[in-house]
Amino acid sequence: MIPWGDINTVFLDMDGTLLDLNFDNHFWLEHVPQRYAEARGLEPAAAKVELLAATAAARGRWSGTASITGAASSGSTSPCSRRRSIT
Repeated sequence: MIPWGDINTVFLDMDGTLLDLNFDNHFWLEHVPQRYAEARGLEPAAAKVELLAATAAARGRWSGTASITGAASSGSTSPCSRRRSIT
C-alpha cells in the first residue's frame, strides 16, 4: 500500500502532458550532446555518437521503480520516452 499521508508531491507525466516529444528530442538529442561536447572538447557529432552508444548500452537496465527520470528503457528513439521517479 502506498503511504499517501506521507507523500507531499506526486508528479505524473504521460508523454505530451507536460512536455512534448519535440522538447524531449531537442533536450536529449541536441542540448545534452552540445553541452557534453563543450565539457569534453569534442565536436558535437562525436559527442552524439558517444552519448547514443552509452544510451543504447544502458537500455533495459533500469528495473522496477528504482529507475532514473528520463532514462530510456522502451526502445524508443527518445531517451525521455518513459519517465519514472526514484522511490
